[in-house]
Amino acid sequence: MGAHDISHINGKLSFNITTGDEKFISLGDKVPSKIDKGEYAFMDEEKILCRFEIKQCEETKIHKNTKSFVLYAQGNKNTDEGYVKGAFMNACNLIRDICGGNYELLEVVNEDDKVNKSQNIEGVVNTMVFPPFKQQEKAKPSIPAVVVKSPVQSSASKAPVHEGIANIVDFAHWEKIDLRVAKIEKVEDIEGADKLYKLSISLGSEKRTLCAGLKKFYTKQELAGKQCIVFANLAPRIMKGITSQGMILAAVSEDESKIILLAPEKEIEEGSRVR
Repeated sequence: MGAHDISHINGKLSFNITTGDEKFISLGDKVPSKIDKGEYAFMDEEKILCRFEIKQCEETKIHKNTKSFVLYAQGNKNTDEGYVKGAFMNACNLIRDICGGNYELLEVVNEDDKVNKSQNIEGVVNTMVFPPFKQQEKAKPSIPAVVVKSPVQSSASKAPVHEGIANIVDFAHWEKIDLRVAKIEKVEDIEGADKLYKLSISLGSEKRTLCAGLKKFYTKQELAGKQCIVFANLAPRIMKGITSQGMILAAVSEDESKIILLAPEKEIEEGSRVR
């Protein structure tokens, strides 16, 4: 996994194999290093950003003044894709939760149409390319690339802030949130977790597994069979080795001593939208 300051990236990004002629200044150095032919590298159109078996470059390092950066993750043929995706989304969510801001997943495009991705041809590696940054707003969601944007805004575009209330959210952002009515069908303990339950829920036509920090506030018997509201299109997170596919919404007191699940006033079909 690596991260690079967007302000020092030029043109398209790609995972590729080096020719030996590329520019690379290693982190902490001031002069270019010699590049061998045949290395795996992450690069833009002017330079290598990271030699996978060595380290990243000096120009795109993250520092205290970084406003936006690109984060990526990669594995090898023995790495489970679900493991990489889970670790990647955990990193994205942690950065957002701790540093603020937001992120956008970018599509990786295979530029070599002559090589089928399912083929295993020794010595042939597809060039995987990200769209140039000026086109990122149109990129379709995919793994494994993300642009993390700083919460810092210009005074002209800063949303009003009311005391005691989080920053105002544009209606366009609200429309992206998919809240659904769900029914908790099964509640299980998680080994080594003193706050979390593993919940099996029904969204009508779909079954999911969620992890929820409700152990101190509800017994398993109180939760089983209960309807609740779920943030259905939240990116999955791995918690205690379990992939949590969404989030149950609850009201939380200021000192977090009380938590009450949000639920419909009356029974309604599972999977119903909350608007």
